[in-house]
Amino acid sequence: MVMKGVVCRTGVAVLLLCAGMAEAVWGLLQLCGFLPSRHALFPLTGSFYNPGPYGCFLAMLLPLAVAFYLGKTAWKRWAGMAYVMLAVAPLAASMSRTGWLAAALGCSFTILLLNRHWLTTAWRRLWDYHRRHRVKTYLCIAVVAITAAFAAYALVGLKAQSAQGRVLMWKIGAKAMAGVPLAGVGWDNVAGTYGEAQEAYFSLHSDSGEIAVAGAPEYLFNEYLQIGVAYGVPAFVAFILVLCMGVYRGVKGRAYGFAGSLLAFMTVAFASYPLQFTLFLVCICAVALCCFWSVPCRRFSAWWLLNCLLTAGGCILCVAVAVTRYEREAAREEWGAGVRRLYHSRAYRAAAEGYAPFYDRLNHDAAFLFEYGHSLHKTGEYEESVRILEKAAEVSSDAMVLNIIGKNRQAMGEYAEAEKCFRRSSRRQPALLYPHYLLMKLYEEAGDSAGMVREARYLSGTRAKVPSPAEEEMRGEARQILEKLVTFQSE
Repeated sequence: MVMKGVVCRTGVAVLLLCAGMAEAVWGLLQLCGFLPSRHALFPLTGSFYNPGPYGCFLAMLLPLAVAFYLGKTAWKRWAGMAYVMLAVAPLAASMSRTGWLAAALGCSFTILLLNRHWLTTAWRRLWDYHRRHRVKTYLCIAVVAITAAFAAYALVGLKAQSAQGRVLMWKIGAKAMAGVPLAGVGWDNVAGTYGEAQEAYFSLHSDSGEIAVAGAPEYLFNEYLQIGVAYGVPAFVAFILVLCMGVYRGVKGRAYGFAGSLLAFMTVAFASYPLQFTLFLVCICAVALCCFWSVPCRRFSAWWLLNCLLTAGGCILCVAVAVTRYEREAAREEWGAGVRRLYHSRAYRAAAEGYAPFYDRLNHDAAFLFEYGHSLHKTGEYEESVRILEKAAEVSSDAMVLNIIGKNRQAMGEYAEAEKCFRRSSRRQPALLYPHYLLMKLYEEAGDSAGMVREARYLSGTRAKVPSPAEEEMRGEARQILEKLVTFQSE
């Protein structure tokens, strides 16, 4: 029975490493220019659409390859070496700090477990050295600590704004989870709930230095918080417990490569969005299940029943997610290859008519809903546009959704509701100037001179995070209003 389990785990490991090697080769071919990237700004993505999760995927399987390489079987050593040699270059080129950290932690954990006897001997020798040379020992510890601190600072400084943005997302994500502690809001509505939480946060911290890094993320870049917001605190706790128990069972069952890979995934899940990809989900379910089944257990015991439940649940989850995402991607491709071109060519009436049949299949897609609602706004169907865009606000954190809702309200003469939307937009992404420009135009139309001047002064005295011709145009209109005010007062 134990032998069958080992053979089964070995087969799963081989399949996982083959998938990882295929991704690594894919990335290398992209780097060499033989295959196209799936992102316009990055040359390396593998089958993913961003180099970040691509690097994280390669990093997750690296501990498994290290365990193979440190094994005693010749073919396993060659397989492990092949994966390491193929994966290291694209992992480095992905510039994924999370992937690098996950690879370092997972591989270190696996190597330490595979060399526990050597470590025990080394620890005894170090302790003996410490007793004989205390000053030198403390100096060495201080040097290592300072070096590690500098390395961590350099890693964060590599993309400082990105790191600050993630910290802000985690902070607001935690507040969003606290707002829906039991039931959650559902997987598709996490971004919309985050946007509302960000509004509430900046309404209380309007002068925060975090304004510069506040954006409109699709994901929370933390799968623990993502699950917590989607399904509540119980799911958040259960997810963490399952992963921790998986590592524990992997270590206990001497499946050190799988345990290291699971630890690497836990690191990736803390600062990225791996569960948004079906391949990542299937692979991590396989890794976790191999950890749980690595410890032999009697039939109908508590652990056996738990393992069976997790296996059934994992298989059902993978199949359900794969089918759902396939159907959604098929609908999105059909929409993108057809009527979406009408929107981008500004044939808004034809686009609105063409988008309507896709609504039932794509009412979870933020981009589809925004473009549908915007097309209706352009054709003067303001009430229908509001209905569609309010649905978009549930699944998107983008402030532009609120801007178009506000413009619809303004066109219908509902100035108070329009002002509320523009104010919400300005709090959701405080670095943007466009909501203040819309407020200025609203006050001008409504005859509120004081409000118009207030927003004009804000626009003329504030610089956008990303300078653009549109910013200068808005600033120019604001200056004209202020100049007219000065001329009127002088007369």
